[in-house]
Amino acid sequence: MELHRKKFHHTDCAADAHRHKPDAGSRKKSALKHKLHGLKRFVVVSLARLSRQLKRLRNRVNGLSAQVSSLQEQVGSLTSNQPGTVQFLASKLNSKVTIETPAGTLFGTLLLIGEDFIQLREADGSIVLLPLRSVLSVL
Repeated sequence: MELHRKKFHHTDCAADAHRHKPDAGSRKKSALKHKLHGLKRFVVVSLARLSRQLKRLRNRVNGLSAQVSSLQEQVGSLTSNQPGTVQFLASKLNSKVTIETPAGTLFGTLLLIGEDFIQLREADGSIVLLPLRSVLSVL
């Protein structure tokens, strides 16, 4: 028995191999698309997390604002029930006074007494508006 070799044209095989093998450009595009998809997913998840955190913070701020308003009303009711303080300050109008506050001591001339504040001119000429609720003592 005699064996015969059959010849193949190598150009046909090479063309088939190139059709199935992705080129370097498409691999780079695919990798880039994959990275962009991952980045998009990261941004969406981060935005959702920040949105939830912002909602919690808004609720907390609203609650704290309500508490502050309530405390201001309580302080206002306490200071408005002290007409003696306003009468004493009226007797000191246009005279030098020393006023103690939670923030410190103020020295100056008492210029004006409003409904819930006093106006004081300090030695350097600056004008200070001070809420009556902040007055601890007057000398």
